[in-house]
Formats: sequence, C-alpha cells, structure tokens
Amino acid sequence: IVPVEISNRVEYDRAQADLIRWLQETKGAAKADAARRAEQLVRINSLKQLAARGKMAAVLEWVEDFLAGGSKLVIAAWHHEILDLLVSKFGCKKIDGTVPPVNRQPIVDDFQNNEKTKLIALQLKVIGITLTAASNVACIELGWNPPTMDQLEDRCHRIGQTDSGRAWWFIGRKTIDEDIAQLIDKKRKLIDAVAD
Repeated sequence: IVPVEISNRVEYDRAQADLIRWLQETKGAAKADAARRAEQLVRINSLKQLAARGKMAAVLEWVEDFLAGGSKLVIAAWHHEILDLLVSKFGCKKIDGTVPPVNRQPIVDDFQNNEKTKLIALQLKVIGITLTAASNVACIELGWNPPTMDQLEDRCHRIGQTDSGRAWWFIGRKTIDEDIAQLIDKKRKLIDAVAD
C-alpha cells in the first residue's frame, strides 16, 4: 500500500461534506437532482473519482520513477478519465471497455514482446489477458472485493511468470480509499476463514 496525499483536498472535503451542493455547483441542477435519487451511490462514486484525481500527481511521479528503472508495469484504474491521463502522460496503450476484443490482442502482444513497451493501462475489470512480461502491477482505484484485486494482480502472475510479483495499491490518505481498502481486507479475512 502506497499512501499518498491528494492534491485536491479542499474540493474532496467539500464534496464529502455536502455532495449535493458540490454537484449543484460543479455539474449543474440536473446532475444534482439525479443524485438526490441515488445519493449514496453517487456520493461513493464521486468521492472515489475525486480521490483518484487527487492522487494523480503523486502517481504520475511514482510511475515515472518506476519506469526509469527499466522494468515493465501494468497499471489499472476504474475511470476512463484516469486511464486517459496515463495514456496522455506516458504515450502507453490502454485496454478498457471501449477497446473491442479483436483489438486487444495486438496491444497485449506489443506489451509482451516489445522491449520498448514498458507500460500498459487497464480498466480494473478487464479480464482474459495475460501480461507476464511484467511482474509489477499498480492500482490507482480499488475494486470492491478481493477477487477483483486478485484478478488484476493475476494478469502478471500466471503460468510462465518467472519473476516474483509485486502489487502496489495507491491509497489517498483520509479518503474513501482507506475505507475501501479496509473493506477488501475484511472480505479477504472472511473468504479465508470460509475456505479454511
């Protein structure tokens, strides 16, 4: 776990304190009215997205430093905005829900076989691909349960992987990220207890 300070603390705290007012001010009346009908879900998603945005300066710096070491990295996020920031900054390819299955394999093949391709960005729930050219995976936005996180890590840690793997989770300090990480941990303990 890599705790990071978020750069948009004031905006995050405003949204956390009164989401409907924040939406009214930043997104307009229609978004605020729709949010009232599903306030808790909108609150959670908005806070997750704000936390992710706030972590990006620290994440981009970390990725830059990591890539300077010459190793390959798989990095994942949930929101398209976050993936697009990675693509814009590093010129890497991404695989998300907008990439048709037929177009995914060439991206995977390039990452797997091209020494110059050091980074690939994935939407968190992308399944069915193998990226064993990397032994490191980083996650900017957490999923809701251990299997989602395990599935992400398993992109790199499959049969054929010869290196030990490492997973990095970026957690915004004093944000919903900490709550989600604790929830994942509690669920993992429950799953482990049932499996034992």
